[in-house]
Amino acid sequence: MLEGKKIGVGLTGSFCSLESSLEAIKRLKETGAELYFILSEPVEKDDSRFMKAQDVKDALTPLTDHPIITSIHEAEPFGPKIPLDLMVVLPCSANTMGKLANGLCDDAVTMAVKSTLRNLHPIVLGIFT
Repeated sequence: MLEGKKIGVGLTGSFCSLESSLEAIKRLKETGAELYFILSEPVEKDDSRFMKAQDVKDALTPLTDHPIITSIHEAEPFGPKIPLDLMVVLPCSANTMGKLANGLCDDAVTMAVKSTLRNLHPIVLGIFT
């Protein structure tokens, strides 16, 4: 059902949820979907007591053939040039949920969501807070 579908996966700063989210992402990859990873700045740069930023990137890298997206500029093409079939935000922090609810676009994840919505494609929020 998801084989060959382009799925964006945004990871945001619910650090205590990153490990379980990575397990869900691995299962998503097993469906045959083509995954694009988009990281919020805290996930990209901040180490936490739960995981180091580099460990997150190292876990994601083998699951995709694409570079990991970390900036608004890199995420913008998901609208006009690389339309995603689905955008999943997992984990979706309360901060990101609040931004999306109020139409704010100030990082790579919120831009990827906005770009996907522009194409009228679905968004799934895996809320952890």
